[in-house]
Amino acid sequence: MRHIEVSLYTRESGSRRYVKVKRGRDYPSTTTWVLRYGSTWETLKVSSLAAATSERIQRELDLLKEWRPTTKPRTESVSKVKMLDAAMDEYLAEIEVGRKPKTFRAYKVSLRYFYECVGNKPLKDINRGDLLDFPVFLREEKQQADRSTHNKFENVMTFLEALRHYG
Repeated sequence: MRHIEVSLYTRESGSRRYVKVKRGRDYPSTTTWVLRYGSTWETLKVSSLAAATSERIQRELDLLKEWRPTTKPRTESVSKVKMLDAAMDEYLAEIEVGRKPKTFRAYKVSLRYFYECVGNKPLKDINRGDLLDFPVFLREEKQQADRSTHNKFENVMTFLEALRHYG
């Protein structure tokens, strides 16, 4: 049985820089405490050096009893897949409230044409090929002029960019 050393670190606020804890130093109550054992870094939910030290000792005992950390699925990654139609509805509701009616109508038509072109698919599955097919669809299927094609393409790109920034 191999002994794994458990070390106690602090993490600087707003960064990923770790500093090993030194005895005799005062730490504020807002300090983020982190354990390191093997290649694992574990953030502790404690507010004092005494509590962090206790956790470190407990983790060493757990490792001596051959406990091994398990990977837990993150709740964010289990979230529901967002489809194009739902994202369009949310985005158009925001545009309707915040923009002029003419702008809203232009975005609505652009997004409807994009939906007709690619179909209802998960947002994560929309790729470069879909974007390249869209202007061709507008010119050939919808008989749009070059300027109209460009405007509708830009409206869709604005929509996709907003999704990237706001989730």
